[in-house]
Parts: sequence; structure tokens; C-alpha cells
Amino acid sequence: MEPINPTRARIISLIAYSALFALGMALTTWRELSLVQDRPPLEIIYAIIINAQAVAVASAGFAALVETGGYIVLLASHIIQKEQEKALARGRGEGRNEAYRDADEQIQAYYRRMRAALDAGEPFDEPPPRFHRNGQ
Repeated sequence: MEPINPTRARIISLIAYSALFALGMALTTWRELSLVQDRPPLEIIYAIIINAQAVAVASAGFAALVETGGYIVLLASHIIQKEQEKALARGRGEGRNEAYRDADEQIQAYYRRMRAALDAGEPFDEPPPRFHRNGQ
């Protein structure tokens, strides 16, 4: 997994802000134009500009939520991946070898006895060793 790229996150945040601002301004304009009842055009434009302040603040807040949520998801996935890599490294290390060494020795001893009995022409009816791997 790639490390967190702050520049990319800022670009995503800017895109989210721009999209939310454009949507908010479109809704504000639609609302103001629907309220028009013999109002002069300058008054309508002034109302839209005044409402743009609230839209800008709300858009910035939502963009911050998007960015923060993105960072949280990226950090969580990064932490999970690092822990999985550590667990995998531990599994490949001595811990896994120790856990399976006994089972592997039992299997090899069983097949040596079986091969010796078959080579000597004797019947071999010993059941194979039973053990559990990976909890199964």
C-alpha cells in the first residue's frame, strides 16, 4: 500500500469543496429565483451573494468531513496492513516452524514405517497420524 499522500488528499478535498459549493449555489439560486415576486434583478443578485457566504461555510465544513473521513480510512487501512504484514512475518518465522515441526516429524516417521513395511512385504494397517493444522 502506498503511503498517505497529503497533496492528493488536498486535491480530493478541493474537488469535494468545489462540487458542494457549486451544488449549494445552484440550490440557492433556484430558491431565490423561485421567490421572485416583483423584485428588481439587483436585489436578487444581492440575495444570492449573501446566501453564498452560508453556502461557502457549509461546503467547507462538508469538504473537511470528507477529507477527515478519507484520512481516517487511509490510516486505518495502513495500520491494518502493517499488522497483517507483522503477523505474516511472525508466521513465516520460527513460530510457524515450531508449530508445524512436530506434525511434520510425525508424518515423516509414519511414511518411513509404511515404506519399510511395504519394502519388507509385511502388511501395514497403521492409521496415519491425526493432528490439527490451522485450527481445523
